[in-house]
Amino acid sequence: MAAVELGSTSLINDANLIAYYKLSDVNDVQAGARTLTNENSVAFNAGQFNNAADMGASNTNKALYRNDAATIDGGNASLNCWIKTSTTTDAAGDHNSYMAQYNISTDTGYNIFIGADGVAGARLKGNVAWNQTSQATIPSATWFMATVTYDGTNVRFYKDAVLIDTVASSGNGTNVGSNGISIGRRADRTGDIISGLVDDASFFTKALSQSEINVLFGLGSPSVSPSASPSPSSSASRSLSPSASASASLSPSASLSPSSSASRSLSPSSSASASLSPSASLSPSASLSPSASASASESASASASPSLAVYVDKYSTTGNAYTDKYPDTGNAYVDKYTDTGNTYVDKYKDFG
Repeated sequence: MAAVELGSTSLINDANLIAYYKLSDVNDVQAGARTLTNENSVAFNAGQFNNAADMGASNTNKALYRNDAATIDGGNASLNCWIKTSTTTDAAGDHNSYMAQYNISTDTGYNIFIGADGVAGARLKGNVAWNQTSQATIPSATWFMATVTYDGTNVRFYKDAVLIDTVASSGNGTNVGSNGISIGRRADRTGDIISGLVDDASFFTKALSQSEINVLFGLGSPSVSPSASPSPSSSASRSLSPSASASASLSPSASLSPSSSASRSLSPSSSASASLSPSASLSPSASLSPSASASASESASASASPSLAVYVDKYSTTGNAYTDKYPDTGNAYVDKYTDTGNTYVDKYKDFG
């Protein structure tokens, strides 16, 4: 598994991504335009991807914070980040949070936090309930990914893309806290800070699916752009055995420009690459030279009766000649580099 930044995946274009921080520095905001305030000089040191927010080994007051609920209103949401810390438990149980969000209009929030037994996720209803999942062991001084999601009914917590626990949660809280999104502490109040590093933190207004979490962990395709279609000149490599048979069905009226080229090595064991047009058809009656692998780039419009075609591919008309042909009578396609006066000729020649 190769870890990937969210910015390298298709989720960077997700309409529900409302804040994303690569954390190379405090201003490294990749989505949402919600710049954080650096409280008490958080450092930015080597992280999982480039730099990460480094709260230190024994943090007492450092965090990144913004007084902004980030449009998460107690409904569907997800928080995701990478964490590295030597502090693996918090016996005090203060819900010290690696990242968090809180909205005072509904008095609800979400947290990825450290507890007495490790790391977990929670949905907070101010003055009402702290609906937390069971906790997972924190690997000391080792990067891991943590994700909390809420789908309107259940809170789910994932560690390294593996579902740890699911708990039910519904309803709102009552009149406590303040708006906020934070990295390194709780968002609803100051304090409850963590030690260690946080990297690639993101906030969504939807519950990420298992497959989307897999992508964030590097188990799915990280590609941002759709798969590219091969260009007309793209090549396909083929190796043709003595028993291989084929026939290029080429139209006598087809024309090839003198600039068309195909590179070939012309010993019996030579190999090259071929890009054949989608409309080219190969006749079962043709046989090829013992170990030759050939390649050419033919016109997409080439078509003709297989019974009339002779394909000759040679470099010299006198002396040494290398020939790949589909014997018949009538028309012949000649592609050669050497002719009288060292002339490059690419043409259809009528022997009839």
